[in-house]
Amino acid sequence: MDPLSAPTDNSTRIAPSHSTRHAIAGCVSLAAFCVALIAGRFADNPTPTILERSLIAMIVAFPLGHLIGFICEFTIRHELITYVRRRPVPDSDQSPDELIETLRAERTAVPSGEAREEKREEK
Repeated sequence: MDPLSAPTDNSTRIAPSHSTRHAIAGCVSLAAFCVALIAGRFADNPTPTILERSLIAMIVAFPLGHLIGFICEFTIRHELITYVRRRPVPDSDQSPDELIETLRAERTAVPSGEAREEKREEK
């Protein structure tokens, strides 16, 4: 099943969250506003100039925050899709207990490190 397709149940769908992007944009713009306020106070600028420049910084930072949020969402979504595709759920008629026993049997069939060392010593 393709993780991007719309399954019947919403539990397995990987959908982008626009609220995350908006939250990141808001945080970045508020941070820019605060930095501009503090920098203006330390520069001894008049209050109207400080507020004007802080609002401009906030307006400029909001789209930049959206871009950062979009990049983060894209990267996380890409990694989640890659993870799901590399680790498919096996289609099996076996119960989970039977699958565990099969995996344990396969693991014991592989020679351990000690057995490999003994074979090397014999040669």
